[in-house]
Amino acid sequence: MTDTDFSRLRISRADGIATITIDNPPVNVLDVPLMSEIRRFLLSVRDDRDTRVLVFQSADPEFFIAHVDMTLIDEPHAFDEIAREAPGGLNPFQAFGELLREQPQVTIVKLAGLARGGGAEFVAAADMAFAAEERAGLAQCEAL
Repeated sequence: MTDTDFSRLRISRADGIATITIDNPPVNVLDVPLMSEIRRFLLSVRDDRDTRVLVFQSADPEFFIAHVDMTLIDEPHAFDEIAREAPGGLNPFQAFGELLREQPQVTIVKLAGLARGGGAEFVAAADMAFAAEERAGLAQCEAL
């Protein structure tokens, strides 16, 4: 797998750092294709000793990850592939967060827009997050 095998992620590497730019217009919705690409990338670098740090950022200045794709409610089978890979007792979203949380590389989020719902959970699963003043925001729909 090469760094160009993704349509929603742009990946650059230098000095042991992989910078992953999330680019899933129009607002970086966390849909099954984006989750699948992030998952494939994380698994592909898991044993890569040359990659020591993963930095996630957004191509959209207003949104890091806007929220989970709500159309998934109407398409329960969309998660079948992700659900098959989830450890016992975890739903696909929990498994996705655990994959990031347990990644052996240091994971960093550069937050320069809004991260809501699943996006906020992605930020929380990273080892570190750095937020841009007056531009970054976190929200949980359950708390609104």
